[in-house]
Amino acid sequence: CALPISSRVAREEVVKVLCQWGKEDLTALKSTLESSVVSRLVKLTERKEGKGPENRIRGTILAEYPTTMALAVIQTSKSEHPTRKVTAYWAGDSRIYCLDPALQVPLQVLTRDHTEPGGGGDAALQRFASASGLNLESREFVLPPDAAVIAMTDGCYGYMSNFQLMYLLVSQMMRSRDETEWKERIKAGISRVAGDDTSFSISFGK
Repeated sequence: CALPISSRVAREEVVKVLCQWGKEDLTALKSTLESSVVSRLVKLTERKEGKGPENRIRGTILAEYPTTMALAVIQTSKSEHPTRKVTAYWAGDSRIYCLDPALQVPLQVLTRDHTEPGGGGDAALQRFASASGLNLESREFVLPPDAAVIAMTDGCYGYMSNFQLMYLLVSQMMRSRDETEWKERIKAGISRVAGDDTSFSISFGK
């Protein structure tokens, strides 16, 4: 599904920063991502076309080009018993999941949504990226080497329960011959029920 221009631009900037980073030390990565993404969104507001119409996020307008963000930096240890160190960065209600086949409940949410308490499924966001600024929340996790890490927008998970999402991921994995087919099956399953922009990415364990 095609993403709004603010989401596409933010994604392009994140990829650019990560490709140029090349460091094991992530100390300054959060601030670098924040400044780089905001800078790109500011450039959108300075375009000849002008600023956009009102946005559904209460109290905000598309002139600020708001978008949610969720990304995970994964570092695999080289010890005798390898693990996946996952540093999650996010703002808004896009999520990072862990899919660990060794768990009784294989699908676990690693992030928490930045939405107003009790606001329901279409609640206003308390935190997001925009031309006015970005304050990413970050958290570190240590996962087993065979755990998959999945980032997805609310359009992917918002139209099904947590159990339905887990069932989609696990059942389609069992029916797939390889990783590519699994992704395509997931995409098709989400598209059948989604009523919003959808985007997801999977980092496979060993």
